[in-house]
Amino acid sequence: FPYLKLDDRDHPLFDDDGAGYVKARAMVEAQKKVAHKQGCRIVDDIVEEVRDLKDGAHEIITEKGHVLKAKKVLFCTGAFTEFKKFHPLKKLKIQVNKRTAAMLRISEEEKDRIRCDEEPTWPTGNGVRTLAGQWGI
Repeated sequence: FPYLKLDDRDHPLFDDDGAGYVKARAMVEAQKKVAHKQGCRIVDDIVEEVRDLKDGAHEIITEKGHVLKAKKVLFCTGAFTEFKKFHPLKKLKIQVNKRTAAMLRISEEEKDRIRCDEEPTWPTGNGVRTLAGQWGI
């Protein structure tokens, strides 16, 4: 991945041992479970519109009529970005790819804060592999 700019503190991990895909819905459910354990309120709805407010916040309107206010909004819409009213995004040139690469840096304090009692796992085809030891979890 020559396009990744890494420095000496980075320790990339590339698993090419038959993994091949991420079950997106299962990953979202796992992330929601961790977020709920940390006190987040989960709104099970689809965002229809996001507007900028004058005080620097954003108003989020859902299909079921929920109206939420937030200082920050993370857009993870992928190919569906252009089909909703996401005013803060303006007009984006989006290219959808089959691959996703992510590099995350967190402090030791943040690692301890978001630690989950349940060890993350992923299927390998011959069973289940855990992340313990791989990422120091």
